[in-house]
Amino acid sequence: MKSLETKIKDSKKIREQELKAAQAEMAKIQKRADESRAKWKRREQEYETLHLEIKELSSAIETTSKQIEELSTALTEMSKGDTELVEKLAAIKVTFRY
Repeated sequence: MKSLETKIKDSKKIREQELKAAQAEMAKIQKRADESRAKWKRREQEYETLHLEIKELSSAIETTSKQIEELSTALTEMSKGDTELVEKLAAIKVTFRY
């Protein structure tokens, strides 16, 4: 009974203490939420950066593959030209021997 009377008399003080405790807890939670939000934004930025890098690398690989293909074709054509020149040179040598 005495504790109830004390609580009733000090209800304003108790309410203020509970309010301060609740505000402190809310501030802690808000701080954790802000930290979590900041981490999430950093992760999103990292994701975007990596995503763009992957796109750029894919594009570079595709371009390089096309260049390799073009160079291979050019080498094949040059090789054919070399064969033709060797054949012509051999024909000229044969012609001038006689």
